[in-house]
Amino acid sequence: MSQLVKDFLHSQIVQSPIELYTDWLNVGHVDEFLTFVPAPDRKGFRMLLASPNACYKLLEKKEKEGYGKAKMPDGIESTGSGWQPRPISEIIADKFLREWNGHCQECIDWKEKGFRRTFVPQ
Repeated sequence: MSQLVKDFLHSQIVQSPIELYTDWLNVGHVDEFLTFVPAPDRKGFRMLLASPNACYKLLEKKEKEGYGKAKMPDGIESTGSGWQPRPISEIIADKFLREWNGHCQECIDWKEKGFRRTFVPQ
C-alpha cells in the first residue's frame, strides 16, 4: 500500500487501515476470500472467510452421493476466458487445482490467525 493511500486512510479517523497480503489471490481482490455479513448482535456483523478445505469436503460428499458427473458451477456457461464448468469428480481429481487450493487455505489460515490476534480480546 502506498504511503499516500495509508495517509489518506489514517486521516479518516474511523479506524486504522488493515493491510492484507493479497499477492496469492487470482485477481487480487480481498473479497476472493473475505466478506462481512449482517448479524443480529451488538457488533452487527460477522466476518466470513472462504475455506477451500470445506469446499473439498462438500464436493467429496456430493461425489459419494452420486453427483460426481454434476458440473460445477451449475448453469454457468464459459465467459469467453476459456474457463468451463467441470464435473465434480474431475475437480476433485485435479492435483494442480488441489495443490493451489491447499496453498490458498494456508494463506487464509494465516490471515485468520492474524485477525484473531488483532481483533479478538484475549
